[in-house]
Amino acid sequence: MERLWSSDTASQESTESHEGSGSFQIVSMDDSQLGLEANPEIMSLLHIARQGDTWQLLPINKELSFDHGFLVTVKAIQLLRDKKRGVVLVGLGGPSGAGKTSLAEKLTSVLKGTVIHLENYLTGGDADDYDGLDMVTLLDNLRDITSGRDTQLPIYNLEQKARTGFTQFEASESKVVIVEGTYALRAEIRPFLDIRVGMVGGMHFNLLQRIQHDTAQKGQQLSTDEVLDALFPNFKAHIEPDLNQAQIKIKNELEAMATLRKPLYVVKSTTPVSREAVEALLDARRTVHREDKYLDLYLFQPQSGRTPQNQIRVRIVNSARYLINDSASRIVMDDNVILSNRNEFEIDPRTFGRLLSPPLGYEVDVSFRRESQICTDGQLTVSLDKLEMEMDVHSEFVQVKSTDRHVMQAAAARLGLTKDSLTAKSYMEIFAGHKSEAQPRAPSPPVEELLREFAQPPPLHAPQPQRPAPPTQRPPPVDTSRAPQTSEPWTRSPTSASIHASENWLLRAPPGSQVLSPSRAVESERMSQSAAAGPSGRGLPRGGVRSELKPKDEWHAFEQGQFMALKAIEVLKQHNGPPVIIGIGGPSGSGKTSLAHKLADILQCKVVSLERYYAADRVANENFDEFSALDVDMLIHNLQELREGRPTHLPVFDFEKKERKGFEDFSIGHEGVVVFEGMYTLHQRIKACFDVRIAVTGGVKFYLVRKVMRDLEKKGEAPRWAEVMAKVFPMYRKIEADFVHAHLKISNKFDPVHSLLDPLFVLKSSKQVAVSAIQRQLDPASVKVSTQTYEDIFLYMSHSPKGPTEGDWIRVRNCGGRYFILVREPIREGDFILQPRVDFDISTKTMGGLCDIGYAAGFILRVTATTFQDDRLTIEIDTLENISDKYIQIKATDRDLVQRTGSALGLDGSYTTKPFLDIIHDSSPTAFAESIDLSRSSSAVHLQEVVHRNRHNHGTEDAGTVAEQISAMRAEFRDIQRRMARQEWSSWWTVGMTLILAAAVVRLYMYPTRLKSM
Repeated sequence: MERLWSSDTASQESTESHEGSGSFQIVSMDDSQLGLEANPEIMSLLHIARQGDTWQLLPINKELSFDHGFLVTVKAIQLLRDKKRGVVLVGLGGPSGAGKTSLAEKLTSVLKGTVIHLENYLTGGDADDYDGLDMVTLLDNLRDITSGRDTQLPIYNLEQKARTGFTQFEASESKVVIVEGTYALRAEIRPFLDIRVGMVGGMHFNLLQRIQHDTAQKGQQLSTDEVLDALFPNFKAHIEPDLNQAQIKIKNELEAMATLRKPLYVVKSTTPVSREAVEALLDARRTVHREDKYLDLYLFQPQSGRTPQNQIRVRIVNSARYLINDSASRIVMDDNVILSNRNEFEIDPRTFGRLLSPPLGYEVDVSFRRESQICTDGQLTVSLDKLEMEMDVHSEFVQVKSTDRHVMQAAAARLGLTKDSLTAKSYMEIFAGHKSEAQPRAPSPPVEELLREFAQPPPLHAPQPQRPAPPTQRPPPVDTSRAPQTSEPWTRSPTSASIHASENWLLRAPPGSQVLSPSRAVESERMSQSAAAGPSGRGLPRGGVRSELKPKDEWHAFEQGQFMALKAIEVLKQHNGPPVIIGIGGPSGSGKTSLAHKLADILQCKVVSLERYYAADRVANENFDEFSALDVDMLIHNLQELREGRPTHLPVFDFEKKERKGFEDFSIGHEGVVVFEGMYTLHQRIKACFDVRIAVTGGVKFYLVRKVMRDLEKKGEAPRWAEVMAKVFPMYRKIEADFVHAHLKISNKFDPVHSLLDPLFVLKSSKQVAVSAIQRQLDPASVKVSTQTYEDIFLYMSHSPKGPTEGDWIRVRNCGGRYFILVREPIREGDFILQPRVDFDISTKTMGGLCDIGYAAGFILRVTATTFQDDRLTIEIDTLENISDKYIQIKATDRDLVQRTGSALGLDGSYTTKPFLDIIHDSSPTAFAESIDLSRSSSAVHLQEVVHRNRHNHGTEDAGTVAEQISAMRAEFRDIQRRMARQEWSSWWTVGMTLILAAAVVRLYMYPTRLKSM
């Protein structure tokens, strides 16, 4: 029989071009050559050129986001690695803080390569010093690597400012080498590089935006170019020209100061703790000890106020490293737990000096010194800190830190840190508070003396930048002849709005209640601006007025929105006390459920889905996406009981039987927060029940719409976005109307490739393994076992005579009476499948809409899956009912853990990266043909019913929509008539009054004449 799809159908196109004296063959690569599933948007960017035995990636004339840049770089490396006979060398250059190190780590976690950090080639200067690199050693190392020879890579100690040794590079163990650093794309290095990646953005852009915002607060408007000239004078001359030579250009739009991608949980205590107690707490095999000395300086712009939002923290570590951070980028949670984003941006001492010099003109508000004894085992960090303060004030603290809140809290308990001993104040607040009590604080501390004593060389003694030229004069031109220039270079054009103007939350009295007094309003604003100061007393504020958030009109990125939501919760808990009830609304696939669970993980609270409230008598036709399907009265009753601090009973809905199967007890925990999420959370009827209302749009939903539009274009149609949205997500317009009620609006630009930054590593094998052997690999205290049967429906739109290719499928899972879109665009690397973790539920209307557009079910995959899962690892036994074969899959976010588990189960050498469709086709064409017979599938029969019902309802809805439009037009016409009548009456009234006034004036004028005549 004819195969319905092929991962090999994309044709290779070859053309001849000439560049210089060499003849290059330009080849457009398809995914079958890389072992990758199709991603048309990504694969269309990749082209390589061959000259003899040399292969080269052609420049991509498009700026990529961090997520897409990561995926394109991975695929480009795989492409060249398969074509070359040696190592693939990647240069990753850009300014400090752009995200180079993070990207390099992500790449090596996938490709298992070696990273060469240029800071190890320093000769005693700074990492941003153009002439401070040992280029002789670096070029010798690169020659050895490209020749396939082992070599010695230097190790440099930044604190000692000296080379401390070498590490051995084994050529046979690494096929990918990444050269990472500010000057990784220098002219001397470029000839050795197969792929050149330039990066800008990240904290580099964030700092520029922050400075522009701060200087604007004091009435000084500085352009991006002016800030660059003042802060990073080397950028235009020595960094930007090389970035324009990059083949892959990445603009990292991460709002680093307001992201909690990997938050750090911290508690700080005044309880004395010995080093012996700390060492007993940690894993001795992995524990690392160090002692650090810090000088912390908090900078602010004069005339802009001394609040955390207006301060920049510069931390000097061991007289060597200068780290910069936003002093407001922390959130205080319950029990004085501090949530830190850990984002610090390393600068050189001269940059610090430029911050204090004109035209930037920052001043030091607070400065103090601290010594820390730090012990860490990789999972937990304990720091014993001592501040240099007067003897009569407590100056010794212990900090316990971890990315896992449970680990942090358990460690704090073992160290005997009581709640009474915890403080959420920053060291700046402790030090400044003591100084304000002891003596008036000088407006400018003796920073020069501190720096001369603490840091060498003193940053203030570095050459100062010149003031920008007046607008009438042009600055001297920079030699950028090596690359074309544009009016708005991609290297210095931040596209995202500054976060600092929108972080603060303001409170207001709710409509119909007592208005806050001026003093109270000022206090509310102050509390919102100093949220990091720690929680205040619980309960209602004085006067019994529960204030509400003032809504923000602008839209925010997903991670920024998450940060701001946590800030809003912190402010409300400080002012109103618990409980704080959060409502997150938006269409299917927008990311509302993901946001709800991210907030819940951080806050340690519970999530309630509005899907619980479906009423059995209202969902007979599976109209789950209708507001009328919800038992709103019960929802409001539950919310009222939770608002009053009482336990309540939440309904439980069975989707398979489409009925309510009971209730379960529910109450808000000690954290005082609960999150409700659902499509209609912001509906007019229930919106007032929520303290924080969040609207989320975009997300994977838009990914599906883009996919549909691409398929329609391949078919020769010219689809319109609005038409596709109306077909696939017919309820979106109704939900969108509720966004106006949100306090916070989030536009989720999430793309499935984003998940590949933190992928699920999967090993798949057909080898049979005993259940007892599987259970031995899991933690018996947390292991869970479950079995479920599902059917995957593979939809395709027929637009090719050869049938659908692998990238044409839309994979829909029918499990337990619900439909889910499965996004599977993995990277295949060796035996591993790196899989995005993206699934989202859809309604039957969406299914019907897809079929109505032209999609058809081309294959049904029936699987019974038995899953063994603990906190770290998932092992799944899949029985493919189509061919009665079993496969084992090992899944985790830790690649090494997956590899070790597979080896322990004896699976080495038996792995496959084929998708199940390939497996079924290759093993049994007959079974494959039977899987196409849709009459054998209950899912296919149900799908036909859905399509029929959708088309019937669609006609009814269209008629209803027309009637609604006619009714609305008639109402508008009547309103126009009424306004015209009022206007006509007003005109006659004006004319009449004018005549009366004119007559009165005439009579008044004639009155003296009459008196004389009398």
